[in-house]
Amino acid sequence: MVTVLEIKYKNTLDDYVNFYWFSQKPLILIIFYGFQSLFLFGIVYALTDYDYSLSARIIAVAIIIILWIIYRVFCKKVNKKAIAQGVIKIRAKMDSSLLSEKTLTINEDNITIKSVK
Repeated sequence: MVTVLEIKYKNTLDDYVNFYWFSQKPLILIIFYGFQSLFLFGIVYALTDYDYSLSARIIAVAIIIILWIIYRVFCKKVNKKAIAQGVIKIRAKMDSSLLSEKTLTINEDNITIKSVK
């Protein structure tokens, strides 16, 4: 078996963060912005619930809108990539080979990756 190509590389934390952000972006966006639908349902429920007086429903809608504004301000301040970086750091502590040097070997028959583990 003849080795056609051998590459030694080491992924950095930024490489993993970029990949994690790219692969998990839809899930992260659903978590951060999906809660907005709960606020919308709360407003619709407060407007259509006829068990309470009109003033109580208006107060409920005002509270929901204020909570939504606070939520939006909080979400804009949170750096979503920093969350991804924290997740990767935790995984790197659990798996020491994640950020270690690896060797990619391409043969005629297969591709193998060798790492610390």
